[in-house]
Amino acid sequence: MTLHFATKLAAIAILTLAGASALGGSAPPGAEPPLLGTKDYVARAAVPADQRFEYGAGPSRFADLYLPPKGVRPLRTVVFFHGGCWRSEYGLDPVGGFCRALADATGLAVLSVEYRRVGEDGGGWPGTFLDAGAALDFVDELATKAALSRERVTVSGHSAGAHLALWLAARAGLPPSDPLRSPVRVRPSRVVALAPLADLLDVPGTPCGGALDGLLGPLSLRDLRVRSASPAARLPLGVTQVLVAGTRDRIAPIASVKRYAGKALGAGDRVTLVEIPSAGHFELVTPGSPAWPSVVEAFRDED
Repeated sequence: MTLHFATKLAAIAILTLAGASALGGSAPPGAEPPLLGTKDYVARAAVPADQRFEYGAGPSRFADLYLPPKGVRPLRTVVFFHGGCWRSEYGLDPVGGFCRALADATGLAVLSVEYRRVGEDGGGWPGTFLDAGAALDFVDELATKAALSRERVTVSGHSAGAHLALWLAARAGLPPSDPLRSPVRVRPSRVVALAPLADLLDVPGTPCGGALDGLLGPLSLRDLRVRSASPAARLPLGVTQVLVAGTRDRIAPIASVKRYAGKALGAGDRVTLVEIPSAGHFELVTPGSPAWPSVVEAFRDED
């Protein structure tokens, strides 16, 4: 297996210059363009989906389906998990525009998942993980209601959602007694992880570190639970992984993404690492940003 570094430096450099004004004004010669921040992200207006489905009981167990323009059916499917440090104050509304644009650009059906998060009833351990599994398995039922394929399902996410996407590739390997284990009806054929928090041991010290008590419980249980909940601890995943990371990301630092990629490669997984120069955290889920062409290509590429 090989680790591919698909940085495409020249193309990205051109796109960065062209997109500087779109991301907050032109930068002085030689200066890095300004980065999008959390306030920019949460201020995004919701973009309505074509359909909304409930995959379980409760207010946070639903998924929005974004369909591409009419074409070949059944549609290949992306199951997408939003980020937000697994916290309840961050929902799926800000990624609606991303999902709409991704479906239009790639011809893929995009199922954007809401799930119980830290700070709401049932969120954290183990509900967040069980919801992720239930949402992916819902594709099996959804295929009877919409023109979706049950085969070659890509699971994806951004930030904490990318952690869940990678974890879903590993859940079939959990022992039957594990509290995160549930019957597996759908296994992803591919993962596209945008700015992933792939190794939970790297999360302390980042802006998402404060959520770990809710996600994993007290420190006395953390070592044990990390073995079940962290993709890095479940390697090899046995699924092709495309990791997309910005070199200026302060929430999911590229050094952490590189370490995970090396571990996954060493374990025998097939991994592609796409480094995007000058991109931060939120550019990866921003249509029209300098990172956007590389993000779209990550979803288009197939084995």
